[in-house]
Amino acid sequence: MLLVVFLTPCFVSLGQGQKDPNKKAIPQTALDHIKKNRQKLALEETDIADLELSSETNSKKSGVKHLYIKQLYQGIEIHGSITNISLSKEG
Repeated sequence: MLLVVFLTPCFVSLGQGQKDPNKKAIPQTALDHIKKNRQKLALEETDIADLELSSETNSKKSGVKHLYIKQLYQGIEIHGSITNISLSKEG
C-alpha cells in the first residue's frame, strides 16, 4: 500500500504532458495557411489555439519541407491529431 501512495505523484506528473521548450516553432507561413483556411477546414479558433511542431523533414531532391503539426489541449497532446503541411523551397 505504501508503494502505491509514494508512486502516485510520479504517475500524475508524467501524465501532465509538459511542453518541450527546445521544440522548433511552426513556420509563420504554415500558421497563416491554417488560419486563412480555418472555416474551409471546419476548425474553431480553439482548435488552432495550441499547436506544436511535431517534426519536419526536408526532401533533398525537390527541396520541399514537410511539417507535421500536432494539436494540443491545455498543453496535452490530442491523440491522432497530427496534420501535415508541405512547403516549397521558396516557402
